[in-house]
Amino acid sequence: MRNKLLAISLLAFPALSGCKTTPVERELKTDLTTLEFSTSGTVQAADKWWTDFNNDELNKLIENGLSGNLGLMEAWQRIKQANYSALKHGASLKPTADFTSNYSTRHDHINEANPRSSESYSFGITAAYELDLWGKISSEQNAYLADAKASKADYEATAIVIASQIAERWMQLISEKQQLEVLKRQLETNKNHLDLMKTRFRNSLATALDIYQQQQTVDQIVSELNKWQASIKLSEHALAVLTGKPPKFDLNLKQEQFPVLPALPSTGVTSELLINRPDIKSAIAKLEAADLRVASAKASKLPAIRLSASANYSSAELSDVFENWYSNFAAGLTAPLFDGEKLDNEEKIKQSIAEQKLLSYRQTVLTALKEVEDALVKEYYQHKQLAAVRRELENSRKTLTEAKGRYLNGLSDYLPVLTALLKVQNLERSIITKKSSLYLYRLQLHKALGGTWTASINSTTKNGETE
Repeated sequence: MRNKLLAISLLAFPALSGCKTTPVERELKTDLTTLEFSTSGTVQAADKWWTDFNNDELNKLIENGLSGNLGLMEAWQRIKQANYSALKHGASLKPTADFTSNYSTRHDHINEANPRSSESYSFGITAAYELDLWGKISSEQNAYLADAKASKADYEATAIVIASQIAERWMQLISEKQQLEVLKRQLETNKNHLDLMKTRFRNSLATALDIYQQQQTVDQIVSELNKWQASIKLSEHALAVLTGKPPKFDLNLKQEQFPVLPALPSTGVTSELLINRPDIKSAIAKLEAADLRVASAKASKLPAIRLSASANYSSAELSDVFENWYSNFAAGLTAPLFDGEKLDNEEKIKQSIAEQKLLSYRQTVLTALKEVEDALVKEYYQHKQLAAVRRELENSRKTLTEAKGRYLNGLSDYLPVLTALLKVQNLERSIITKKSSLYLYRLQLHKALGGTWTASINSTTKNGETE
């Protein structure tokens, strides 16, 4: 009888038998991923690119960040959640079994002289299983597996961002320390000029205006000193939090000079970004999951066969419980007939989501290419800007020397000296800023190129758990 029911069920839908839904096969490569970047170095960067700066303090900061950053730990938990979701939905491919039990007692008090009571016991086991004829269940499970791959890629992308943020903030801290030291030297220089003004004023060789102008310059530098001292504290706080420590935690950061800038790394061909950029791998996995859900939505419109079996035991007397039992087996077929186009629209929604994920993937690739090109262009022209500012500083110092000589010889007032002095001091600080930007652009390049080093942090211990 069971075989007859299954045969009738399948014959009722002859056009569907043997037709299993499958996800869309997409060609993801484009002409854009076979191009070369506008420029490239000849040196292959280290897998962990920050080690090329050859600085123990930077290495320690990033390693501490990769093991202690709370945002990275949070991303790790999202991987675990995605994996458990895939396991949970995979359970639908296996039979289920439920245990039931019941106990009841009855007291009859109609005859008060001879009351009667009875007890009954029952328990049973029910098993159910849905045949995955069209791949609906397996497609849904595989979609969650793809979600898990996307979560893992997102975790790796987070690691790249954190490493870059730590390096950028560390370079910024060095820049702020150098700004502070330059300002201290400039303050001393301006105080000496102020003392000179006062001496010349007493000898009737300078005016009160000269003294006021120079005092204003001294006050302005004192204000700048306070600003940079605050910036240093903020950078130290940011680095502490990035490594999972409280803001006031002493990281014992002593570096005050920029490390030697390594040679420009080889950027390779654009297709390597598909391997080295976790955000691209995440976009691909999300597209895969969307296509699998389209297949699942299509399969939901097809008939489903569900099998069930049960065995039940019951008896008024406990001693007879295993003698009084019965079992049954059922096979049922369900198929949607009229649903107000609910399933059709659900499929269209899933198809639209898949197309959205495809566009998102393409946009991610374009963004990755742009980030690499932007970093290369910015570093190239930053070298030129830095060289130009250095030449400008050299000429400004000559101008200052000439202005001082003319002023001390009584050939001009103090304004040309003050103008030249401020120009020199502004350029000294500008060089530090532009040098800091040069290092920032190099870090942006490493971040844009991605890397495979993130795979090595997946086995680290997170919150006391080894994965």
